[in-house]
Amino acid sequence: MDGIIYLKDIPEEYVQLKDELLYEMVNSAVKICGSFSKASNKLNISFGKLLKFHSDKGRRRNIIIYDLVKLSNFLYEKDFNQYSLENLEKNILYLGRNGLIKYPIFPIDFKAIEGAIFIGDIITDGYLGSDLYCGYANSDINQLYDNLKNLHKLITKKNIKDDSLIKYRIYKMEKNVDCIRYPKSIGKIINKIGVTSGERVYKNPSLPEFLFNVDKRIFFKFFERVIINEGRVLATRIIITHSVANKSLGESKFIRNYRDILLKFGCKTGEPYISSTYKIKNGEEHISWGLFITGRSLDIIKENCNLNMPYKQNELDKRDNFTTRYNREDRFNQILEVCKELKIFKTKDIMKKLNLCQPCVTYYLRKAIDKNIIIKKGNAKNIKYLSKDLHLD
Repeated sequence: MDGIIYLKDIPEEYVQLKDELLYEMVNSAVKICGSFSKASNKLNISFGKLLKFHSDKGRRRNIIIYDLVKLSNFLYEKDFNQYSLENLEKNILYLGRNGLIKYPIFPIDFKAIEGAIFIGDIITDGYLGSDLYCGYANSDINQLYDNLKNLHKLITKKNIKDDSLIKYRIYKMEKNVDCIRYPKSIGKIINKIGVTSGERVYKNPSLPEFLFNVDKRIFFKFFERVIINEGRVLATRIIITHSVANKSLGESKFIRNYRDILLKFGCKTGEPYISSTYKIKNGEEHISWGLFITGRSLDIIKENCNLNMPYKQNELDKRDNFTTRYNREDRFNQILEVCKELKIFKTKDIMKKLNLCQPCVTYYLRKAIDKNIIIKKGNAKNIKYLSKDLHLD
């Protein structure tokens, strides 16, 4: 799948069309064929279904998409262009037999920003059950509503309102974690684009194929959610982890896929490694695979990702202002100015003042010591004293 879902891609799902479109389509087909029985044979749709769609003119009926496609193709070939699949995709009242999604608009493009963000949540702290219900869990309920907002925009092309067009349920899980659950229709759609159903820890699937072909901007929107949900963020490194059920499954394919795609965009990482092993409640030993991102690659993450989780973004913001951390004369002079202002200080004082990470500050302070601009005194607390003859000229 290329990440785009058309109406015909989910033939087993049901829809209701707006206004009296279905009645009009059946009526046109019957007139062309001459009778209900001939239309039934021609379309390979049961006589009873056609009669039901036609007899109750003022009532909207569910129709399985498989039959709707046959009806549309037949009429389109007879020059009834208004009933083309392209037009029908924009005239759906409800998606799903129970009508839990209102005004969906096809095609649905998961290569859009909203699609990348939604899938990032689902494959990390979300789920797609074997029953094709899907959802997303987080201890921060604002993250759940952001997830809903992105799905809403993706499916309906509308901004979310108080009365959401997608039915959902939020419930409590263990450890103060909330979960948002969506209709099965959403699960069917994301399954079609390559999200594996069932417990991923036992299947060790790869990422959906379309993610390997998206542009840089869209991939990093997806990867923002990976970091937020599965990443440990420090000013000096990011560690991403995913678990598999046992060693026989090999390394985490998600971790390997992240590494391969990041490398395509110039972001080098370490090799996947076993971060830890741990036991779950039934005694099974699971394996957590990790991926390290450091150095200039971490600067690339900062340049392309904006984490809507403040404590993680604050750590990332300690990077050296979107550029290579070392050998910058303007950064060196900036730190010397703060040294002059503080007179007596510790490394952490400079870090706090300029929102820089420790390795960056330490590098420039050592450079200043080597140039005899400042002197270092004290013990392991690393107190540094400003030299009396400091000149910035």
